[in-house]
Amino acid sequence: GVVNFVPKRNFNGFKCHASYGISGRGDNVTTDIGVALGGHVLGGKGHLEGSYEYRKNDGILDRASSRDWLNLASTAGGGTAANPYYVAQDVRNNSSSFGGLIRSGGLAGQTFNADNVLSPFDAGTTSHSSCCQIGGDGSYDDQSMSSPLKSQQAYLRFDYDLNDNVHAYLVGAANIKTNLAYTGYATLSNVVLGGDNAFLPDAYRAAAGTTFKFSKTFQNVSHRILRSSQKL
Repeated sequence: GVVNFVPKRNFNGFKCHASYGISGRGDNVTTDIGVALGGHVLGGKGHLEGSYEYRKNDGILDRASSRDWLNLASTAGGGTAANPYYVAQDVRNNSSSFGGLIRSGGLAGQTFNADNVLSPFDAGTTSHSSCCQIGGDGSYDDQSMSSPLKSQQAYLRFDYDLNDNVHAYLVGAANIKTNLAYTGYATLSNVVLGGDNAFLPDAYRAAAGTTFKFSKTFQNVSHRILRSSQKL
């Protein structure tokens, strides 16, 4: 969509606002401060007005699973009349696991547990989406719930009557904004490995075959971080 800003010209006086908030969990702190002022200058021939706004939201960088009520809720279904989208809980990736899912070869359909022992991959129940399952051993992205935001906006306008017929003005504006978010975990998707791979326990090498496909979601390393900045 398009957002149109219509500046308020010939503003005289002073305005300000301030607000502060915090969630019931002690996070998502939000600070919002703004000030605007304007008045006539140079014997009434000129007019000056300006504003400044500062907004900071600490966001919720914690994983979405940190909220018990959320329970990995996500959209499932196929988006058709016969299989419409719906919101389900405990939605997981059906093609990867946190321990590592073997997807081809003699050990296909098995996943590594925390002790590097293989067990059959629990496919949970169908979500009616090709990518996902409900419950089971599938992995999940667990992104941050709310992205931190910091922005500063400034505006300045000067008007001047050069004579009865000519009016000149000068406008300046600035917008500096930064966002930060945790995206999904780093993953390996259908990587082809050799049966003699050094990280594959000896007990499984013969059954794995010459090569096999392997998918893993790395929950034990830091999230990928998305940072965006805008200066206008």
